[in-house]
Amino acid sequence: MICENKSTSSDNLYETIKSLLWEARAKSNFSTNFYTVQAYWNLGRMIVLEQKVTRMLALPLVVVLCISYF
Repeated sequence: MICENKSTSSDNLYETIKSLLWEARAKSNFSTNFYTVQAYWNLGRMIVLEQKVTRMLALPLVVVLCISYF
């Protein structure tokens, strides 16, 4: 009888530890994915801003070239 209780107790402990580790892994994966998505979002934002600045700087050059052509 005592051996059966130890087995059950050990099984419960094992299952509890297993659950805790799986939960920690799931949270870790979620956190990693969140920060990866955030990094890509910021990279995209930086690229778009750079493109806007480049267009704004290029516009006066286009105007000057068009005026000098005519």
